[in-house]
This record gives sequence, structure tokens and C-alpha cells, in this order.
Amino acid sequence: MRDYLLYLKQGKMSIQAYVTPCFEVDLMYWRDREGCQLHIMGKSPSLALVFSLREMINTHLQGLSGTGKSITDKALANLKQMINGYVCDVSHLYRRAATGKDATGKEWFEWEESDHPSQEYGNSVDETGACTGNLSSVIYAQALAGRSLLWEEVGTLLQKRGLADQDCSAVLQQMVLAGKAEWQPGIRLSMKKGWWRNRLELKCERCGSGSGDLELTVCHSCGQGCAYCTVCLGMGRSKCCTPYVLVPAPSVVSAVNKREQVRDVARLQWTGSYSKDQARAAEQARRFVASPRLGLDEFLIWAVCVAKHEYIILV
Repeated sequence: MRDYLLYLKQGKMSIQAYVTPCFEVDLMYWRDREGCQLHIMGKSPSLALVFSLREMINTHLQGLSGTGKSITDKALANLKQMINGYVCDVSHLYRRAATGKDATGKEWFEWEESDHPSQEYGNSVDETGACTGNLSSVIYAQALAGRSLLWEEVGTLLQKRGLADQDCSAVLQQMVLAGKAEWQPGIRLSMKKGWWRNRLELKCERCGSGSGDLELTVCHSCGQGCAYCTVCLGMGRSKCCTPYVLVPAPSVVSAVNKREQVRDVARLQWTGSYSKDQARAAEQARRFVASPRLGLDEFLIWAVCVAKHEYIILV
């Protein structure tokens, strides 16, 4: 099971937290683009925990971004102390939710601090490495375009396309940094503070199910506190330690004076009503069918269905 590393990037006018499964990719990416300083905060096999820490840190650092001020050693020490306190609180809340009572002993969420020194990088470019990475990113983007997949599904698809000879996490992370892909934990975790007591909130990123539909468990993959969604389990196990990868479809190319490429749109009459999410999916399907497009012949609506019959619509 891989660890997910949390680090801070201090640029000339901004400071922000990032998550990566392969820090070497991030090193090369930032080195090739701008002078910056990177501060490694720590790592964990729970992607949900690291993402939750990233959001907390970015909220905390909002006042520094845009000021040009560098983060001090004292501020870094305070951040690490804040992280340790947050992990301890989340672990306590998870343990209470999982067992129904407070307990002591080993933390459910392990957090490994890093003593790695801060690193500063200038504007030097390794053109060979950059070109190779860019080529792989293009190939992967084409293979994964328009899909939202769990990590295991990404591997299966790439294997079918003959692209699984290398570690795909490096190429995917490069796509994420370049804004060509996004990845999230299958189950998102957050801690909500209240006047009486704090509470742990979990949400499945794939189907949107909340804590009541999620099963808390000690995961055989990450070896610590985890959760999986029971609602969309038939589509694969969405977990705290499993990345959920989203790659947007390429923009539809406008075809001016090429009306012959537009298919006749058959109208489907229906008297029912959509939910909010169904209406959004239906509108995207309608726009796809009605718009001129080049090289895009398929539109797949893939969704969890709890009705008597299940449909996968392929236009």
C-alpha cells in the first residue's frame, strides 16, 4: 500500500498544500516551472486523511497567500503541531463511531512525520524528462478522457489499452498538477466542530452517500481505520484509501459550416421528473447529442440505480 505525502509549496506570492503519491514527480514539475521552496509535512496511507489535512492547512494559510511573505520555521512547527492534534482528534472520533464507546490505545489513523529538510528549487529544465512526461500524459488523457474511475478500474482500463507497463501513478500525478485530471479519496473525511462535541463526517465521492451508508472498518489494504460505501458497492469498493480519478472529456470542437456532421436528434418524450443530479446528467447528454462534434461518437451515462430496472445509456 502506498503512502500519500503532504507538502507545502512556497512560491513568490503564494503558499499552498499539495498531496502526492510520488514526490519525485512534483519535484520535477515545480523545478521546471518556477523557483519555489517545498516543505514536507508528513504522510499516511489514508488518502482521505491527507486530503482532509490539506483542506485544513490551505484554509489556515489563506492569510499568507498573495502577501509574498515566507513561512517561518516557527510557523512550520505550529502547523505540524496542528496536524498532530487534528489526526489525534479524527482518530478519537473514528474509534468512537466504530466501537460505540471511547477507548484508548493505538490511534486508528497513523501519521508519519517527516524530518526531511525544506528544499529550494530554481528554474532549471530537464527537457528530455519533460517531453517524455508530456507524451505519456497525452496518451493517458486520451485513454481516460471523460471517465471517473476508482484506482483499480484505472489499472484495468490502461491494461486493456496496453498502457500498464509502467507505474501509472507518476503520469496521473503529472496530469493532476497540470490541471488535466483530478483525484480525490473514494471516501472523503472531515471533522466538524460543534459547541458540544466534534463529529466525524464521511461522504462517498462517487455516489454522494453519507455516513449512514458507509461501513467503518479496519482496512486490509491500508491497515488502519477506513470506510467503504455500501450503496455503490456493486460498482467496486469506494474507500478512504482508494483514489477516485476524474479526467474531463476534451472540449467539443466547434464545426463551423459543417452541419452535415450533426446527427439528427430524435426526441424522447417522458412525463416523469428528474432529481437534481439526474437533471444535470440529462442536460449534458442533450448537449452532446445536439452539438457538432469531431471524433466523439459515444456518450456513456454510468450511474448507480436503485430502481427496479437498471439502464446504461450509450448514445
